[in-house]
Amino acid sequence: MDAMATEQTLILRVDVAREPGQAVVVAVGEIDASVVNIFREALLQAVAFQEPLIIVDLSQVTYMDSGSIYALLDTWKSTGRRSDGVCLRLGDSVATRVVETIGLHRLMTVERG
Repeated sequence: MDAMATEQTLILRVDVAREPGQAVVVAVGEIDASVVNIFREALLQAVAFQEPLIIVDLSQVTYMDSGSIYALLDTWKSTGRRSDGVCLRLGDSVATRVVETIGLHRLMTVERG
């Protein structure tokens, strides 16, 4: 899913895949109010797969606003509020600082590598 694509810039790209035992959502770019619904829809699609684990790769995210946090929390709630139901793959992205500041790492599994 591409959001707000122009010839010069792509604000957000989100890919969703189903793999054995897990759904994977990969976000690249900025997640702000103008595109958060694209991100939310991708997460809802991952939940709909009904796999035991949803991996959300945020390692290439350059900006996150509060809407993206709410979308992640809604996904966590949809998986039964299990810490092992959602795994955030962060790398060295902006998302690492946001997740740790807000405390999502206490609710969800986090991969930093």
